[in-house]
Amino acid sequence: MRIALHRSERRIPRSARYDARHRSRLLGGLLSAVIPGLGQIYAGQKNRARWQFGLFALACSGLVGVYLAVPPFDLAVILGVVLLLGFVFAVRAFSIADAVTAIDHQSGRGAHRRGRWLANGSIIGLGLAISASLNLAFIAFARSNDARPGAWQVFTTIYASSAPTIVAGDYIVAWSDYYASHAPRRGDVVIADFGDRRDGGTTPYVRRVVGVPGDQIQLRKGRLYINGAVAPRIEIDPAWASAKDRRAGHAPFRRFIETSPEGRQYEIFEWSDDESFDTTGVYVVPNDRYFVLGDNRDNSRDSRELSFVGYVPRESIRHKPTFIVWSRAFERIGQSIQPEL
Repeated sequence: MRIALHRSERRIPRSARYDARHRSRLLGGLLSAVIPGLGQIYAGQKNRARWQFGLFALACSGLVGVYLAVPPFDLAVILGVVLLLGFVFAVRAFSIADAVTAIDHQSGRGAHRRGRWLANGSIIGLGLAISASLNLAFIAFARSNDARPGAWQVFTTIYASSAPTIVAGDYIVAWSDYYASHAPRRGDVVIADFGDRRDGGTTPYVRRVVGVPGDQIQLRKGRLYINGAVAPRIEIDPAWASAKDRRAGHAPFRRFIETSPEGRQYEIFEWSDDESFDTTGVYVVPNDRYFVLGDNRDNSRDSRELSFVGYVPRESIRHKPTFIVWSRAFERIGQSIQPEL
């Protein structure tokens, strides 16, 4: 004999406590470590999942937007990225703890079980470690040399050829591939790839553009001439040479403010006006080539050495340094690299 059952009686409902006993705190915590809100869905808390995922998506969108779209003009951009990274990590941390404790409370295991808090703490700690790894992976991507155009990168310098603008040990932020869509101007500090490695590869160098296509460049007794006109310079307080320079017999650097034909001003170093390459012939800059110098004029390998650097092709000039993000001399942090105008 068949018994007709009402539609509502065809399934035996299961209580929340019954389902919760079969949920894993470890799995819930790990799900929230990857994407906040997933652990809450697993724990049966859909409303909490929505707002936690919403906060996470908003923070990630802001982080990616700043990295890809906002030019790195100053230190405030870096601080904004740091705050957004911290917020992303905080949302993940809260979501991990929330998912683990929710499953623990719903399971009805009670406080009498020893090691419950230790187990929960271990799961949360593991989730935080995964979250930190994901944040570090983003930072590693941001610093990689093949970052997408429009993003920015951090470089460090090991030579003094661009002193006093950039000194050895400075960490600088550069607008990645800026010169793919902008022509270099006289006075610009650029990061260019020079082909000087034995394997045929390139190494990025920081130099200042002083000559554009068609210019005639010459140095006479340390003075820079552009198209026959001298670039004005004003001597300011000398900068003391390093211990290595003093052992080599060099006096303190002479320090000048040099002015380009467009009125852009920047500082340069000179030991004297009688060093190598302080007097040269006339260089005529070819089409699609640029003439670059180091600001440390007597301690720089640049376009004056035609066999080493020579005229730099436009396609080799890639990134635009903007400011110093870290330096062993704290007063240099945040300093702008590009001259005004």
